[in-house]
This record gives sequence, structure tokens and C-alpha cells, in this order.
Amino acid sequence: MTRIPLDAEASLLFAFPREEALQSVHGTVAIVSMITLLVLLVMLTTLWSSIHTWITMPLEHLHQTAQELAKGNLSARASTPLGTNEFDALATTFNSMASQLQEQIQAYEDAITAEQSERTFLEAVATLLQYALREYDSQTLLQFLADHLGALFDADGCYITLWDTANNKPIPTAAYGEYRNTYTEIHPSTDKRTITQSVLEEGRPLAIENVHASPYVAPEIAALFETQSVLALPLIGMDDEPLGAMIISYHTPRTFNERDIERAQLVANLCALILYKNRLLEHISEQLQELHTIHAIAAYAHPLYTLEELPTYLLEELSRSITFDIGILIYETPDESSPHVSIHYNIPQDENYLPIEWHLRQIALETLLNQQPVVYVSPAIMEETERGQVIAVPFASTTGLLGALVCYAHAPIYVNKDLQHLQGIVQQIANTLENNRLFYSVLQQQDALQTLARTLAEVEERERQTIAQALHDESGQHLAALSITLNLLRHALETKDQEQVHAYVETLQHQLNTLANALRNIMALLQPPMLAEFGLAHTLKWLATTTETRTGIPITCSVSDLPDNIPLSIQIALYRIAQEALNNAVRHADATLITLSLLWDAKDRQFVLSIRDNGRGFVPEDVAPERLGLTGMQNRAMALGGYVSISSAPNRGTLVRAVIPFGATS
Repeated sequence: MTRIPLDAEASLLFAFPREEALQSVHGTVAIVSMITLLVLLVMLTTLWSSIHTWITMPLEHLHQTAQELAKGNLSARASTPLGTNEFDALATTFNSMASQLQEQIQAYEDAITAEQSERTFLEAVATLLQYALREYDSQTLLQFLADHLGALFDADGCYITLWDTANNKPIPTAAYGEYRNTYTEIHPSTDKRTITQSVLEEGRPLAIENVHASPYVAPEIAALFETQSVLALPLIGMDDEPLGAMIISYHTPRTFNERDIERAQLVANLCALILYKNRLLEHISEQLQELHTIHAIAAYAHPLYTLEELPTYLLEELSRSITFDIGILIYETPDESSPHVSIHYNIPQDENYLPIEWHLRQIALETLLNQQPVVYVSPAIMEETERGQVIAVPFASTTGLLGALVCYAHAPIYVNKDLQHLQGIVQQIANTLENNRLFYSVLQQQDALQTLARTLAEVEERERQTIAQALHDESGQHLAALSITLNLLRHALETKDQEQVHAYVETLQHQLNTLANALRNIMALLQPPMLAEFGLAHTLKWLATTTETRTGIPITCSVSDLPDNIPLSIQIALYRIAQEALNNAVRHADATLITLSLLWDAKDRQFVLSIRDNGRGFVPEDVAPERLGLTGMQNRAMALGGYVSISSAPNRGTLVRAVIPFGATS
């Protein structure tokens, strides 16, 4: 704008009229005012635009970003135009705070996720514990563990394998995944390394990313499974007892972190504890069952059950404790020549099982002779059957009873613990059989003692009658003659006939000598004095000679060399048996020749007395033993641990044979 000088303005003012000048000034002022307003308006617009661009919009962006953050979009960030300073710094600070907030929230969410995962894991472990506390069947429990552990670790497979320490091999027991129904049918060879064997030898978890290139498993074993990565953990019981292994498998390559291994190790320890607990419970249950069976078997030691029927009851009771298809109980006693055999079938019996029965009889007899327990798979003895399994356990009592128990199962079900289980039971079987045998032996002995008492009473009465008859026949006549002679002597003394007196005295002397001889004969019948003075051999020969003289029947007597110091009880028993047998032959046989012999069996250390006649004979079963005096002879021999037998037949003569062991005294 060009400024007008002051003197020019004054000249102009005075040159124009006043009103026109004022109008001109007002118009100029109006124009200037309008221009000023326009300039102010432009400046205000420009200022508002600048404020909106550099202040309002950044604040709105910050507000929007804060709202996004509030909504959970932690990745939202504020943006500012280039070239700013304070607001750019403010946005940068805001974004930094948002990043920190995002990190904290993410860490919090991770912690919550980890806590939830840990809670889920612990709940699953608690579920396993609860189930383990109420489940006692090991197979059911292990299958439950395999199923839940496979799901817990999100695995493609989970396998639980037990370890057979006796045979040094794994036993596939339970599985989760595609091999759930077939895993137990796998029977790896003992010369092929398995993961179970490796992890038990290492005693620590094995994280195997590629089983097909691992030294811990044989390639032949690894090829059986569609598995790439494996986490194997040992199952160790108390006292470092190897129980087996837990194997978690994945079809795809997998790297196991420390957390995976820690969790798996925790579960493996829990499984080992559960498995050990169940084994203890099973062991206690087996012991209780064994005690129950032993108690039940011991109850059969009762006189209600004879030795013939007792083995059948024992086998029936045993079938409640151990599984078998065919059971054989064989035993023999010291006083019997052949063993007793009892057979019990838990399956329908038919002729197809006769070969098996014959085979089991042979095993029972071998076990009886060898007295060695055994568990083995028997040869295929039937074409239409599979190979069965046999468990054979011998037993023996303290008194010499020997026996064996043989159990046969169509399927191989027996293990070493069954053998140990049976060994305790069969000992009670031996005790029961022996108790019953001894009981019936005591009954027989009681019967024998009662018979002996009756016989002794009868013998005593018969000997009294014999003594009375002998005194009557022998001494009575002599005493009567002495009485007559004494009366005659008294009459001679009264008449003083000295010649008659001397004659009667001599007669009395002769009668007294005859009476003394008769009394000595009677005393010899009661207790032969020659046994103590001359011995058994001479006394038997004297008995044969006097009997031959008395009866007129020829009697031959032979006695072998006898040992020294034969107990008097044995001498008396042999003499009385010989005396009774000779009397029977004389009275009943109508024999024309009698032979008496006494032999000393040095090998068996026993005396063998034989009295044979060629008489008419008889059927021993048709004659009561009392009539032959056999009971008395038998009782005498039994009292010294021996026996008496009689062999006879019509028109074939009779042989009486007595056997008494040396050293017996009562």
C-alpha cells in the first residue's frame, strides 16, 4: 500500500466538501475492516486446521488406540504424523506402555494357562489315584492307566509292560491306541533288545526322538510299531525292584522338554507305586487264599474220611485255590508196596483225555521218585489240542509218606509263584494224609490191642485150664498114689512090720521123684528154663524132640547160626510160636512129617521161623484165626514189630511163617 503524505491529505481535505470526505473515509474504513475480517478468518481457519491436524487427530488416535487396548487388542498402537515432536514422543511413550501391558497380560495369561494345565494334570493324576484305590485287579487297573495316560499326554500310543525277573523278559500287559487289543499277543524274543529292558537297565527316563535309529531297541522290535518318537520311563518298586516300563509314543517326530519328562516321571512313579500296591494286595490275597485252603484241607484230617476217599476231597478243595483241568494226587506209605493214585477232572471226562491222564500219571510217578518240583510245557500229546502246561510238586511227611501233586492246564497259565503257592498247600495235604493214616493206624492198633487183650485173657484162661488139667492128670494121680502109700506105711508102722516099712518108703521115694519130674515138665511148659541156660537153638531142638517122643510124629529141626545176645523177649516169642504151631499140626493136620526151621537173615537183620507139615491142609479164610491160635501168634510177633502168615490148601499141607526183626524188645 502507498502511503499519502500528510500535507497532501490536508490539501485534499480542504479541496473536497466535508460530507463527501466523510463518506469516502467511511467507505475506506469499511473496506479495510472487511479485509481485516477476511484476514482474521483465514488465520483462524488456518489455526483450527493446524490444531486439528497436530493436536486433535493425535489425541483421537491415542483415544482410539486406548479403546482397542481396552477391548483386548493388545497389538493396537498409536500413529503420529512425521515431523512432530511432543505428540510423537507422547505416542511413542504410549506405545511403549501398551507393549509392556501386552507383555504383562500375556505373561499373566501364560501363567493362567500353565496353572490350568497343571490343574488338569493334577486332576487326572487324582482320578488315577481314586481309581487305583478301589480297583484291585491288576490287568483292569493297568488298562485303565494306559488309556488315561495316553489321553493325558495327547499321545498316539501308551504301553505298559511288566518285567519277568525270573525269565529276564518283558510281558506286554496293557496298551492305548491302535495296538490296544493286540499288544498282549506280542512275545518278543529274549535275544532282541526292547525299550523295557533298556530303560530298566538305565534306571532313568529315555527320550528317543527316532526309535528306528536308536540303540535302545532292536530294529525288529521297532518295526512292529508305527512309532517315531518315544518317551520311556522305568517302573521301579520298593528296594529297587524292577516292575516294568511305561512307554509314551508318537507317530511324528517330537522333542521332549524337561516339563514333559518331569510330568511323565511323576506319573511313572505313581504307576509304579500303584502297581507295587496291587502286587502286595494280590500277594496278601493269595496268602489268605492259601491259608484258607490249608485250613480247609486240614479239616479233612478227620475219621469221617477214609484214606481211600480222602484224596478226592483234597483235590476238590484244591480246585478252589488253583486253576487246573486235570489233577492227580499220588502217594505211598512205608508199609505199602504200591502207591495210591487219585484223579480229579474239572472238565468233562471222555476217552480223548486218556493219553493225557496216562502222561500225567508218568509225571506224577517221576515226581514222586525224584522229589523235585517242576513247571513246564508238556509235549503235545493230543493232535487236536494245543500244548498244555503241567505243574508238579512233591511232598513228604516226617514219618516216611511220600507223594506228588500234578496239575494240568490246557493253556499255559502257570508261573513260578503258582509253584511256591502249591508247595505250601501240598505240605498240608501230606500232613492231612499222614494224620488220617496215623489215625486209622491208631484205630487198627487199638483194635489189635483190644484183640490182644481178649486173646491174652483167653490164653491166660486156656493156660490155667492146661495147668489145672496137667496138675490133675499128672500131679493128682501121683498125689493120690502118695496118699495111698502113706496110709499103707502108717499101717506097717503100727504093725511094726519093718520089711513093709522099707518097701513103702522106697515106693514113696519113687513116687516123689515121679511127681517132681511131672512138676518140672509143667514148669517147662510155662517158662522153658533152657532158654536162659542153653539158648534158643537148643530149646527148639528139645521142643521138637519132646513133641516127637510124645506124639510119635517125625519132626525135623534145623537152626542156622544165630547172632549173640538175642533179647529174651524174642526168644520167648519164637519158642511160643513154634510151640503153638507144632501143637496145631499135631492136633489138626493128621501129618506124618513136620519140619521146623529157624533162619537168621543177616541182610535184613530178622529171624524167619517156619513150621511146615504134610497134613490135610485147609482154606485159611474159612477158619477163624482163634481156632488156629493165629491171633495169639500174630500178637506175639506184632508186639515185637514182626508178623505171622499162614499158607495152606486142602491136601497140600500147611506152612506157618513168622518174621521178627532183631533188636525188638517189646
